[in-house]
Amino acid sequence: MGKKSITRNNLLFGLLQRMDLVEKSGTGYLRIKKALKKYKMPDPLIETNEHWFTITFKRPDLQKMTMRERMELPDGVEKSVEKSVEKIVSLMKDNPNITQSELSEKTGLSRWGVEKNIKILKDKKLIKRVGPDKGGHWEILK
Repeated sequence: MGKKSITRNNLLFGLLQRMDLVEKSGTGYLRIKKALKKYKMPDPLIETNEHWFTITFKRPDLQKMTMRERMELPDGVEKSVEKSVEKIVSLMKDNPNITQSELSEKTGLSRWGVEKNIKILKDKKLIKRVGPDKGGHWEILK
């Protein structure tokens, strides 16, 4: 990995290349390693066999980190969480009836990411759900 680039599917690669959807061919792993180092993240776990390779990334669990540990993270990691939470609250203010699916669509977060951020907001008593999941609405408390 990171030494020699070999296409696994020449037909697919050729098609994507002709559609101008290939850029910096063969540099992905090196760019990943560089980005992980920049954000002080551990190296990924790489598993390979003759047919497949799997890369598993370990990311910090911000909920389990102390404030000191969070402060030591590069700016982008903590700030992206804060921006997501702010965006969710803003969308709820604009539309108290907004669904989690709509929040996911408008924030770019996965459905799981929206649920996790809503749980954070509820735990901090910043929002609450009034009424049932269907037909209820969000109330901003602070």
